[in-house]
Amino acid sequence: MTPDHPSSFRARRGTSSGEHAHRGRGEEPCESCRTAKATYDKRRYDDPRVAQRLRLAAKAQGIAKTKLVAQHRDEYQTLYRAAKQEVGLTNDQ
Repeated sequence: MTPDHPSSFRARRGTSSGEHAHRGRGEEPCESCRTAKATYDKRRYDDPRVAQRLRLAAKAQGIAKTKLVAQHRDEYQTLYRAAKQEVGLTNDQ
């Protein structure tokens, strides 16, 4: 067992799922997990079919967000103001 990997996550050490587990626990990923995730992402995004699918998914998310905001504008504004305060922005920024 290493200090940056509790026993329940040892099997995922140095993997992209290990990086995800770190983030899920609110931690910065260790170097081996960060490297594994970067390698996975590079291989994944180098495939033109995957890159195209990801661009289309991002476009669909943008369209959905725009429609959701339009349907729930007041609630969105409330959530957005709270999120800005949470990250340290004032309402005039």
